Amino acid sequence: MKFVAIIKKIIKSLLNENLIEIDSPRPNDYIGANFTISGWVHLSWFEREAGSSDWRMLINYLGLDARTFMGTAPSPILDDQNMKGDKVYFSIDCELTWANISFIQNSHARITIRIESPNKKNQPIYLPLIVKQFEDGVTNNTEIIEQHKHVGEMEMQYINDLKLYYKEMEKVYKSRKEKDEGRSYEYLYNDAATVAFDMFEILDEEESLEQYTYENEDKRENELYEKYKNALDWQGPLARGIVSEFNGFELRVYSDDHDKHFHVIHRGKKIDARFSFPEMTLLNYKNTKNTISSKTEKKIREYCLKPEIYKVFEKEFSRRP
Repeated sequence: MKFVAIIKKIIKSLLNENLIEIDSPRPNDYIGANFTISGWVHLSWFEREAGSSDWRMLINYLGLDARTFMGTAPSPILDDQNMKGDKVYFSIDCELTWANISFIQNSHARITIRIESPNKKNQPIYLPLIVKQFEDGVTNNTEIIEQHKHVGEMEMQYINDLKLYYKEMEKVYKSRKEKDEGRSYEYLYNDAATVAFDMFEILDEEESLEQYTYENEDKRENELYEKYKNALDWQGPLARGIVSEFNGFELRVYSDDHDKHFHVIHRGKKIDARFSFPEMTLLNYKNTKNTISSKTEKKIREYCLKPEIYKVFEKEFSRRP
């Protein structure tokens, strides 16, 4: 299977080379803040899947970690008086700005330009370059050079891994939904769980907890998270809303709630209590007859006011529209 995948990748690469050819700059050339990408491109590069034309080139700037730090979509200058076979000469003026400095420095001056067609069936091409004025002591380190060679492959691997991750997660969502009692689990994720053991202990002192309904689904989600952790980290933080979670008990910020409050939830006990932020005081209960004691309420408040937990709340509320 790996051999077949490699052959397919080579074929796609050859097809791309038939559609676009970069003349300048060459791979690993030095560039400044202003530079021009030029070469030859087949007009079919601009054909969209629906048959219409989009006369842009999608240009993305990647660091050594394969993360995009800037993206543009310019329309190249096409010189129909300068042809090479069935390709026309093109040029695009590019500019790095002050906002890119930290990304370039973190990549030790080595960046990669991804040039993409408006037609998603055409695989992007990757152009590794070196920004001269940001060279440092490790720019030409063997490991850095090797890492620079594989930025494009790394990005494509992460994209593929994320597709597999979400495909498997659909099965987890479906399994949860089959156990649902009419509630919506649009926001239910488990891999943000990190510090909730203390919260479990809070309830365990005086609340009788039923077996967690979604234990198997959470286990599978954790397995998928560990398997695709690099790709998920590369994708960046998602607005998942979970501040803390353990064994069916969770603190959650819903993205569609209008005022600043969070939910203290235990699905086994059918508890859904609203707490205010930043005061961390009990407001009311949502669609439930089950409540928590004043002693538990006080302990929850103390827990939520811990600096490390409070910071997570701040981060989640900052993500809301």
